[in-house]
Amino acid sequence: MDICERLRERCIAIKMNPGGKQEILKALVDLAAEVHNVGKRDAVVESLMAREAVGSTGIGNGIALPHARCPGIQELIVAAATVPEGMDYEALDGKPVRLFFLILSPKNAPGEHLKLMAKITRILGQQTIREDLIKAPDESSFWSILYDAEQAVGASH
Repeated sequence: MDICERLRERCIAIKMNPGGKQEILKALVDLAAEVHNVGKRDAVVESLMAREAVGSTGIGNGIALPHARCPGIQELIVAAATVPEGMDYEALDGKPVRLFFLILSPKNAPGEHLKLMAKITRILGQQTIREDLIKAPDESSFWSILYDAEQAVGASH
């Protein structure tokens, strides 16, 4: 499953400045809702916050992968954002998060989002790619950097 098949440029926000965890989640859901049917926005945000209550999706290295299986979601949905100055997201390593990838999946597709998360994690394991994404001047550049990185990872596996 390709990340860039699921991530539309209109679902990318560059240089966001959210107030806190719930605000960034709302902003990511709003981004996704511009392109996809996400159902009831508040219910989706509640699902994401419930997942965060189990444990932070801030996985370290400045990355967060907020995700939830949501009622009303018909297909795997991805949105992304950069917060170049970083924000406290209670990440596992205690460091600020600068890259967000939101993943929403249907209730009846339990494994799809895990494969996508694994691929994102593999790509973002490379510091230069993380830095290039954070420094991307616009959504198109962000998408292109991610696409090239995804193709390179795919070629090496």
